[in-house]
Parts: sequence; C-alpha cells; structure tokens
Amino acid sequence: MTNEEKEWTVSSPPTHWMVKAGPIINQQNRDVYLTVVWGLGLTSLISVVGIIILAFIGKEIPQALTAIGSVAVGALGGLLTHK
Repeated sequence: MTNEEKEWTVSSPPTHWMVKAGPIINQQNRDVYLTVVWGLGLTSLISVVGIIILAFIGKEIPQALTAIGSVAVGALGGLLTHK
C-alpha cells in the first residue's frame, strides 16, 4: 500500500469516542429531569397568568415577561420531544 492509499483509508474511531445510545430518562437522572420540567412548567404558567392579569387591569406588559414565558415554553417543548 502506498502513502497516498493510506491517507484515504478510513479507520474506526477509538472506543472512548463512541456515543452510547440509550434512553434520556433513566433512573439516575429522573429526579433532575422532573425538577427541570416542573420548574419550566411553573415559569411558563406564572408568565401567562401575569400577562393575563396585567392585560386585564390595563397595564403595559413588559417584554421581559413575554420573553421569559416564551423561552420557558420552548425549553419545555424541547425537553418533552427529546427524540
């Protein structure tokens, strides 16, 4: 085999680089996952309720409240659709 042929051959990566595919939710990280889901759910719920209350009493809705609620809903959607 010449040097040119050796440069183009593909070798398998080291075993410590391999990604082990498995379920995202397992027994070890179940509590952390549920805590994050509950926290994001409560954050989005509080944000929506706050926006409704502020709109009902006629006050201006801060953009930060809308942004926090949107980010919480997006992160919650990302966690719940992890496939």
